[in-house]
Amino acid sequence: MHAIGIDVGSTNLKLVLVDETGQIHASTSRPLTTRHEGAAVTQDAEQIWIGVRDAIQEITDTHPDRSRSIVTIGVCSQYSSIVGVDAQGAVTSQLLMYLDHRGDDLCWSVMERHDQAFEVFVERHGIPPIGGGLSLAHLLHLQTEQPLIHEQTATYLEVMDFINLRLTGRAVATQCTMFASQLCDNRVVGTTEYDSDLVAMAGVDPNKLPVLIGVDDIVGQVPAHLAEQLGLPSTVSVRAGMNDTQAGAFATGVLQVREQVSASGVNSAVSNSAVPNSAVPNSGRQCGLMIGTTAVLVDSLDGHRVDLDHEVLAMPAPVPGRHVVMAENGISGAAVEHTLNLLRPQGGGADSETPGRQGQFDELEWALTQSQPGSDGLLFLPWLAGSMSPRAETAQRGGFIGLSLSTTRESMLRSVIEGTAHNLRWLLPAVEGLTRTTCEEIVFGGGAARSAGWAQVLADVLNRRVCVLADPELAAATAVGMVALCRSQGEDPTEVRLEQAASYTPRSEYHEMYERSQIQFQAAFTNHLSICEALSHE
Repeated sequence: MHAIGIDVGSTNLKLVLVDETGQIHASTSRPLTTRHEGAAVTQDAEQIWIGVRDAIQEITDTHPDRSRSIVTIGVCSQYSSIVGVDAQGAVTSQLLMYLDHRGDDLCWSVMERHDQAFEVFVERHGIPPIGGGLSLAHLLHLQTEQPLIHEQTATYLEVMDFINLRLTGRAVATQCTMFASQLCDNRVVGTTEYDSDLVAMAGVDPNKLPVLIGVDDIVGQVPAHLAEQLGLPSTVSVRAGMNDTQAGAFATGVLQVREQVSASGVNSAVSNSAVPNSAVPNSGRQCGLMIGTTAVLVDSLDGHRVDLDHEVLAMPAPVPGRHVVMAENGISGAAVEHTLNLLRPQGGGADSETPGRQGQFDELEWALTQSQPGSDGLLFLPWLAGSMSPRAETAQRGGFIGLSLSTTRESMLRSVIEGTAHNLRWLLPAVEGLTRTTCEEIVFGGGAARSAGWAQVLADVLNRRVCVLADPELAAATAVGMVALCRSQGEDPTEVRLEQAASYTPRSEYHEMYERSQIQFQAAFTNHLSICEALSHE
């Protein structure tokens, strides 16, 4: 049996054809375009669906034999991105991305109207109504400030639920996919009702919200005419979706039952290079790390828990009774890609042509081999779009500290990697505090995990062993495909295991240097913030 796993990210969407063992038999991707127009940050949901449709057709056309044994489809996506659809499923609005902060002021007004709103939202959902690009702000913006769109809209959907609508004709969601709407009581996982008090305090029109189904339910089957068009069997089922943080929890294995912590001393310096995973000694307590456009640390809990001081909390997992730690660190891979583009020479000639993503990774790997840990005293601040966990500040911005006449391009690129790692180092204790455990190993996935040099920098700066997933850029898509297959066969999806390809151990000779840099990195946040607030990027 086979499944299609779909991962709709911020910059591209990925599809895999996977079997129950996790073997990827085919994969493809499509780029996505984001528009920035003042405060508005949007994508075209119709173009996302066209990309998904064409990608499925590509896989089924090139692998007809295996396509005949596809039994299910699983979908995950970036989240806190809302699109309106009418009763026929046609889009009525642009897709408002998580970077779109329209409606933030309307969220704050909820607390002005209701004295208990802050406490009630935190107790039941986990996040107070403060905007920050969350879906509640998008819902209120469209309802209040775009009345024509609101009138034409039958239902507002997150991306994964929009794709499921187009695959099945059914506009539904789950407690997991609607997390960023802040309208469900997350103390109990598996609810299929919105919390009436949260809906009333927020002032959201309940008639425009999608019906909730179970977190592990079937949305429906692909209709016969669409199945034929896509090259799918007529009996393919589509499972309830999930967001990319929840998919990352499956991909990195943090929803599995924990083994006992190893006594092998995984934080000690053993090697400064990758070793095959089969040679890795017994691992201790693991957490997950997914780096694409952004970076997120993931772990799991068996209950609802919140750390507002560090913007870390537990969101419902797509498994009854379980929660996934949500620790969004902010821009990471996008900071590296942006810096590569800024430093690339302009003008004619083959050497200055814009390379593809693989070319960029080759360039990055070369820079890491040609520069020294510590980047010759250069420190990068990665908050190009504001900071998130462990301290949310929308006005914060990035920069380089310590730039000199002797600074090389290679050192600048290394410092960007190190800066994003220092940001994660700042976040890690908050995650460990919420879970009340020590993370001794980090399972690394996402597009950034293709870079061996990046993985080594993470191991050195975090002072943790880093285990890299095989095919890490396809990890989320593979995980949702495997979860869909497990559920189709009545098996436990928390037993999903993705292969690990290599591990990286922190090098003791750089420990003290990175400890000193970490102190300055966190001090720079406070000193730099007042300057950014004065410059007023908002």
